[in-house]
Amino acid sequence: MTEEVADRFLRDRRGEYRKFRSRRGLAPLLVHLRQIGVVPPPEPVPLDLRPDVAMLVREYRQFLVHERGLAKVSIRRYLIAVRTFLTLLSSPLDGGLDRLSAAQVSQFVLDQAGLRSVPDAKSMVTALRSLLRFLFVTGRINRDLATAVPTVANRRLSSLPGRLQPGQADLLLASCDRDTALGRRDFAILTALSRLGLRVCEVAAMQLGDIDWRRGQMVISYAMTCGTSHLPNWPPIGLAAANPARKVAAWSWS
Repeated sequence: MTEEVADRFLRDRRGEYRKFRSRRGLAPLLVHLRQIGVVPPPEPVPLDLRPDVAMLVREYRQFLVHERGLAKVSIRRYLIAVRTFLTLLSSPLDGGLDRLSAAQVSQFVLDQAGLRSVPDAKSMVTALRSLLRFLFVTGRINRDLATAVPTVANRRLSSLPGRLQPGQADLLLASCDRDTALGRRDFAILTALSRLGLRVCEVAAMQLGDIDWRRGQMVISYAMTCGTSHLPNWPPIGLAAANPARKVAAWSWS
């Protein structure tokens, strides 16, 4: 059971499966097998960077700490991808950066994405965009190549429908029967989603008390941050919410 065998297994698995397709997913099994002595320990990987790469990595790390204020765990993820990218550039590093092209950036992402899980690949492209902006701002490259970094497709969400086409939102609103309390409620919910750009959880948490009629505002609660914000009360939402309230004493969006 060598590193080469593990890589071959992961390549075959990526063609048919969605889980346990990366080194991280295989790591617990390999650790256990090495602990019981049935698999030899991995070959040591040289950690020494070229002096010019190591110097740039240190400077970039200081940038992440002092300018970006990132957490240690985020910096660690960034630097893993950054070291991999910089070590692939030709030596000396200044010359490699001078010749760096958008095609090289795209090819690096394509090569690395096939070796990583989707979350790991997304973390990698985020780090790469940050590095390229840093290189541009500090004058090491003559154009911002961050825009050349391709996005990572999330195949898990590929089956979800896309955004509505022009006119479809109006057709959806028109389908609500506003002669009934439920129809007016649905109209209010859909209006809040389509006109104010609220998320489903934000609309579901709203109550009639969140509508301030005198000030013409609506209070939006955010579950993740436990905070609130005030938005202008869109008249169709308030009117649609008020009509069924006359018939139902304790009424909410749900």
